[in-house]
Amino acid sequence: FFHSNDRMYALDAATGKLVESFGDKGSIDLREGLDRALTPSLKVAAQAPGRIFGNLLILGTAGEAAPGYIRAIDVQSGKLVWTFHSIPHQGEPNAADWPKDAWKTQGGVNNWSGMTLDTETGILFVTLVGAKPNYYGVDRPGNNLYSNSIVALDPRTGRRLWHFQTLHHDIWDYDLPQAPKLLKLTRGGRQVDAVLVASKTGNIFVFDRRTGKPIFPIEERPVPQSDVPGERTSPTQPFPMAVPPFARQGLSVADLDPSLEPDERKRLTQLIKQSRNEGLFTPPSFRGSIQSPGSWGGTNMDNGVTDRTGHYYVVSADIPGLAKLEPAGGTGYDLFLKTKATDPGAALYNANCAACHGADRKGQPPAVPSLDGIAKRRTEAFVRATVTRGRNTMPPFELPPEQLDALLAHLGYKAPKAPSSGAAASAAGPGSEQKPKGYRSSPNFLFSKRGVPATKPPWTTLTAYDMNSGTILWKVPYGSLPGLKDSGQIFPRGAIAGTAGGLLFAGSQDRVMRAWDMKSGKILWQAPLPSIPGGVPAVYQVDGRQFIAVPAAQYDPSMAAGASNALSKQGRNSLVAFALAAQE
Repeated sequence: FFHSNDRMYALDAATGKLVESFGDKGSIDLREGLDRALTPSLKVAAQAPGRIFGNLLILGTAGEAAPGYIRAIDVQSGKLVWTFHSIPHQGEPNAADWPKDAWKTQGGVNNWSGMTLDTETGILFVTLVGAKPNYYGVDRPGNNLYSNSIVALDPRTGRRLWHFQTLHHDIWDYDLPQAPKLLKLTRGGRQVDAVLVASKTGNIFVFDRRTGKPIFPIEERPVPQSDVPGERTSPTQPFPMAVPPFARQGLSVADLDPSLEPDERKRLTQLIKQSRNEGLFTPPSFRGSIQSPGSWGGTNMDNGVTDRTGHYYVVSADIPGLAKLEPAGGTGYDLFLKTKATDPGAALYNANCAACHGADRKGQPPAVPSLDGIAKRRTEAFVRATVTRGRNTMPPFELPPEQLDALLAHLGYKAPKAPSSGAAASAAGPGSEQKPKGYRSSPNFLFSKRGVPATKPPWTTLTAYDMNSGTILWKVPYGSLPGLKDSGQIFPRGAIAGTAGGLLFAGSQDRVMRAWDMKSGKILWQAPLPSIPGGVPAVYQVDGRQFIAVPAAQYDPSMAAGASNALSKQGRNSLVAFALAAQE
């Protein structure tokens, strides 16, 4: 089974041919059964492979417009067997945490990070992310269960066994970005089957697998409240009491990089002082609110592993940002009003793209790629697909074909036929001529002129926990940037894998494969990679010899002008395998 865009396909493993008895001649439409009309603008994908249980394939989806229901598909026929409504329908438990009939209009609350099937207890553990849109929740008052929750399901029926919400009414994009981790812990002289979830906030929550009871105490603490009209933030948020966070939570002037140039230090100092800056859950605001860790994390997808001794290892990126609300049309909304009739492409860019990529198209590399000269670096098909489907942290945009053509022409691609007056009149897309609905925030990562975070390094770390006691064993930098020893990476893309022999393996953005000692955090071995790795390293054995393989596929020339100027096209789309030395 594999996913591509909106569909899931079933192949005969022996021949590679489609299994025509599965769904519609070998595939099913992942958009079906999500309570949304199947229009061309509805985009749904599955970023995680799902889990097989008996004759069921259980999977989640990723997408902003549709709810992220968890569904079980019959592996033979492709028919839907059961559905867990991550946004509850009317009459279901916890529907009161949403406006009436929210399931008909709200999106998100999906599982894009993977799920975990516990074969010992027969329980499926699912992490669900925040509701959409990010940063602005006026249209979805309430705690919004089951967003930002770990949910334990019966994989046979989809029945909810227990849940815990790690963050109420998310307006920070603080997802649960990892599949739950299973551990066997020793607590009070007895063994406990535990399940662990880590958050972008840097917090760790640990529960009894069967009951959902917290292994370590969790306290609801008062948090700052939103000053945005109509926004009703939760008065409290859950905080782990015993397990220390693995990420920097909060930002002060003292956290700035000592090597900043004086004018840059002055600018950032002023920015920090004039923004709302009240700790981890400072709500997004019109004047700007400091986010630390930022919306990238803390931790992110596939960046955590456990071992047989109850230890947990997690990669964390400390990349602060500024959550500053602006009209949903973007910072270029006023400019859009002036230009839409004469240049609909410019109007579309300013209304939808400039908030993140900048009016000058320079972006914030490597976090937000530059679009300056994009037509010389990327094909039109790639950019068209990126706009309509989204990519990495960029959400998809629903633009009619004539508007998308006009936007691409503005970015330097072959000009389409002259747009009709109707296209010009509607060039705002989501904004239109009316006042934009709601507000949004761009990532606004706090970078220095060097293209790296403005805070003290290391910017990415690898932390080891003994979860039997909930204590940190060691913490080390995770990779380096060219010329900056032990700086950590900026946006770690390679995931980590652990071995029974006590090693942690990972490839990182500096194109290096490393092995760390689980006991000490010391780097024992490293080797160059031909390109940026992605995905989880595969550990396997052939004739008694251990191998580890990693896909090294990524190359983005828009990042080469920033801190990652060691990138090259050499080795792009490679699979690289290493082996332990052969025994004599």
